[in-house]
Amino acid sequence: MWIKTRFQGVRYRESQDRRIRVKGHYRPDRCFYIYYKVSGQSINEKIGWESEGLSGEQARDIRGTITSNIRKKKENVPFSVLAENYIDLLKRDRKSWKPDASRYRNHISPELADTPIKDIDRFVVTRLRAGLQKKGLAPKSIFLVLTLIRAMFNKAPLWGLHTAENPVSEASRLDDKFLEVPDNNRTRYLTNEEARTLLESLATKSTDVHDMAFLSLYTGMRAGEILKLQWRDIDFKSSLIRIRNPKNDETRSAFITPEIKEILLNREAGENQEYLFVSKNGSQVAEVSNTFERAIIELGFNDGVEDRLDKVVFHSLRHTFGSWLAQNGEPLQVISDLLGHKDLKMTRRYAKLSPDQKRDAVLKLAMVPQSYCWYRKSF
Repeated sequence: MWIKTRFQGVRYRESQDRRIRVKGHYRPDRCFYIYYKVSGQSINEKIGWESEGLSGEQARDIRGTITSNIRKKKENVPFSVLAENYIDLLKRDRKSWKPDASRYRNHISPELADTPIKDIDRFVVTRLRAGLQKKGLAPKSIFLVLTLIRAMFNKAPLWGLHTAENPVSEASRLDDKFLEVPDNNRTRYLTNEEARTLLESLATKSTDVHDMAFLSLYTGMRAGEILKLQWRDIDFKSSLIRIRNPKNDETRSAFITPEIKEILLNREAGENQEYLFVSKNGSQVAEVSNTFERAIIELGFNDGVEDRLDKVVFHSLRHTFGSWLAQNGEPLQVISDLLGHKDLKMTRRYAKLSPDQKRDAVLKLAMVPQSYCWYRKSF
């Protein structure tokens, strides 16, 4: 049921499940919405929950900005207006809004910020893509930049800023390779001997980096996931590590092997220490130390390697985990679940490492009991 506020065009719904404490008392949480019209079409847009810091006043201000843009002459509105509105929307709706904000700031704003929205067509975004390619930006990064622009233009009609066809959608409709991303998967993984040598080298340089590498190598965790680990995520009783806020936003668990348990037990948590890996001043470690890179250089793992996808980096340890599982004959679905892949397509890269599985499947099919081979009786 909609409940009106004292602000024009702002209303809310009360949650049946969520509660919020206000002035010492609990009541249902409120989800604020704004409504307005664009070219005669009624728009109803979610702003956010009161428990997440949103208020009726903020919803009113957001609606005011949008309706003000609608009233302006659209022909002179710069792209920065659309982009900033979109980034503000991300900040309200997503935890992981910073990467998109960074892409806009570094790759889109310098070229398009001052360009009138009406002047941005498929030719403009095609030139932008060519410029990013010339600068050497990775294909996957270019894809993310273009899809960000597409997402911004998808919102533009709702905000009364653009009514023509989305320029990125138009470009990809006319050129099916416009948003194509070449194979960007790393192919390099470590052998058992290389992994042992690397861990031995790291153990002499940094306990922290050694333990990070060991966790990635034997759980498949990403560097960011390891750095976010807190002691409350470690459950020795069930032998599980809870991985919070991973890349695909779906919490999963990693298994604590006896070796991992020994490493964790040797990492004594200091007083009031929240994270497993902390700096000297007790704060969360922000990135893997360059000690890892120095060890790789000393071991010569990347000597003579030109293709960046063939070079050993920290992420190669996660790829090694998946590769070893495939070589041991584990099903792709199991590998996908352990790596936290959202789509099984991401895991198919490991299928080529387990060819014996396919061969065994065919051989099993060929092993038909003789009693079923009725045709033999005719010979």
